Formats: sequence, C-alpha cells, structure tokens
Amino acid sequence: MARTKANISQKLLAEKVHISSKHLSNIETGNTTVSLPIFLDIANELEVSPDTLLCDSMINAKQAYIKKISLLMKDCDDYEARFIEENLTQMLDSFRKLEKMRREKGS
Repeated sequence: MARTKANISQKLLAEKVHISSKHLSNIETGNTTVSLPIFLDIANELEVSPDTLLCDSMINAKQAYIKKISLLMKDCDDYEARFIEENLTQMLDSFRKLEKMRREKGS
C-alpha cells in the first residue's frame, strides 16, 4: 500500500503544523481542545477533509464513513470488491437480527 500523508508520524505532523508533539498527543487523546486554525492545519497537512477527522466523534457521520469505505475500495479488484460486498451483507444481516432481538427483549 502506498504511504499517504495520513500515515506520517506524530512528531512530523506536529512539526508541520507548528505545535509540540505533546500538544498533538493531547489533542488526539482528547486531553486538550484544539483551536479551529490548528484543527484545519492538521486536516490540510494530512490532506483529508475535517469530517474525516471528526467522524469517530459524530453521531450523524454516515456520509464520512461512506467516503472512507469508498476510498478503501478504490484500488480493489473485482474479486476483492465481491468478497467485501458479500461479507458486508452478512455482517449487516447479523447486526440487524441482533438489534431486533435486543429491542424485542427490552420491550
């Protein structure tokens, strides 16, 4: 897999956005808040949209996840795409059955 900007080290990213590695670590772990300018600098340096960085913290992040999945599948061949689709279908079926059972049990 090709190395992307999203894979750069924490130390290098901190240097590029002119903050300390400790501050960046605290941002990543949620131990400190990040200013909007620094947040945008981080997104720009990683060459990702801000929603990509936020989607794990957002409730309504479906579009961000769809985009991430699409990017992951971009270089898949036909066999890989079929394998992923079949497994995703099975996972969704299982998840929905479990959710239905959970709801019925809670009623």
